[in-house]
Amino acid sequence: MSALEWAVGFMLHNPLASKSFTYEQLQSYAKDNALKIGSYQSFARLTAAPEIKAMLLRASCGDRGVRNEWAMHIIRDLNCYESMEMICGDQIVFDFDAVGPAGEVVNPNAYVWIDMGSGAIIGIDIVLGKYNRLSVGNSLKMALRFGIPDAIYTDNGKPELSEYIAGVRSQLGGIKFRDFDDLAPNLLHKKAKVRNSRAKPIENIFNHVQRRMGEMVIAERGGAGYHKDGDRQSEIVAKYMKQNPLNFTDFISYFERAVRWWNEHYNASRKIHPLKSFLDKLEAKPRAVFDETTLEYIFSERRSIRVRNSCIALSVMGQRRTYSHPALCKLVGQNVEVRINRGEVESVFVVDMKNNRPICEAHLIDRIDPRDHAALSAQLAKNEAVVSAVRQAFGYYANLYKRPNTISSYASTAFEVEAQRQNSRRLHSKIAMSNEELLAAM
Repeated sequence: MSALEWAVGFMLHNPLASKSFTYEQLQSYAKDNALKIGSYQSFARLTAAPEIKAMLLRASCGDRGVRNEWAMHIIRDLNCYESMEMICGDQIVFDFDAVGPAGEVVNPNAYVWIDMGSGAIIGIDIVLGKYNRLSVGNSLKMALRFGIPDAIYTDNGKPELSEYIAGVRSQLGGIKFRDFDDLAPNLLHKKAKVRNSRAKPIENIFNHVQRRMGEMVIAERGGAGYHKDGDRQSEIVAKYMKQNPLNFTDFISYFERAVRWWNEHYNASRKIHPLKSFLDKLEAKPRAVFDETTLEYIFSERRSIRVRNSCIALSVMGQRRTYSHPALCKLVGQNVEVRINRGEVESVFVVDMKNNRPICEAHLIDRIDPRDHAALSAQLAKNEAVVSAVRQAFGYYANLYKRPNTISSYASTAFEVEAQRQNSRRLHSKIAMSNEELLAAM
């Protein structure tokens, strides 16, 4: 028994040592201490006991390794979920590289939402770089075109747990800014167990979609396919995913085709077509749907800013900027809600926090260095190119489900803000006209 205890201790302190090497060390220990030990076969049989194997797994892989090896697998019948009862979101870090609008080679990320009841992919946003809270919000906005879910399910990443996402959840429930801060939003946010890869069913879907995408790229661009030889497969993957990066528009197109394949294929394990099952359940039990203007307003960034010197100063796209409007003269010293529209830095909207009514559209008054302005314009153009490509690739989602819109407490404010923004744009376009164009327009 003392020899076996020594052998187990040796294996715990040397988790990478093989059983044969451990037995050789045990022979030396037994010889030095005048112990009798059995054959290698009996030693291997004794150390294969579940108790000893669990101890070794804990030493080499931790509690998670023990759980993955010994814990009973739970088979969840996800088909029991109704459509939009719970949606699951997660980040994809692609194996592929892509060439961005400015010619830079980057590793794209995507944030994707699936419906738990069907496995259908219903919300997507792609960014050329690391995902952030805005990409989480943009993909969620796409998913909400099918209705408001009962709960969302994510991991514990900073973008998912940001104040921006918490604010969106509050607005979807009709809660005003800085009002009822202690009241939980109607849209529940459930978090996955930390460091548990089995906690999210979306991981397996990602593997299928990425593999399908890789097969299409390799077959169409190289005349080859995935090879059974692991080394050969690694060479092919490296060649077509890293050494010859796709243009970002081609990359998005391939990803859209892989997503469409997943949504339309027959899932043999669940015996459903994901998208068809999702839409059929949604028709049977429809969900409340917000109009596009209200969704855009709810998902715009909002901040509480104190008015100073008839101006508001805040950080937009990594730089502190100052905005002003005559209506802010009466609000000096007060806090107002500021709405930042995605892709716009020339103006922001100011909203009264008490009655949730728009006050004015404040315009940028800072003098911008021409070099900074050129860099900012280039960044905005690059972002808009990617957004437009994603919108064009997945535009067919808008026609998959049509239901009457529901009313939100933010709907009237959203339409007022949009009307003021359009009037302001028309006015500025007329000011920018030449005299002849202005006379013709009048």
